[in-house]
Amino acid sequence: MTDPLCKIDDIMFLRFELKNLDGQKEYLSHFGMFPAHETDSAIYYRGTGSQPYCYVAHKGEDNRYIGAAFTVGSEE
Repeated sequence: MTDPLCKIDDIMFLRFELKNLDGQKEYLSHFGMFPAHETDSAIYYRGTGSQPYCYVAHKGEDNRYIGAAFTVGSEE
């Protein structure tokens, strides 16, 4: 097995494209998440940790997962 390129420490945020942001806001509130920021075309939600947000959804034509951002221990 080859060595990994880097070791992930944590997930910074998950990113989605959704048709209905209002429905998603209600869904996230049921899981104890809090609104961190909102625009006409995007919502940012946070949990109880110290990160400013951990979930991002942009209004779009499809319901789909876009990607994730991670933190790593070092640049080495």
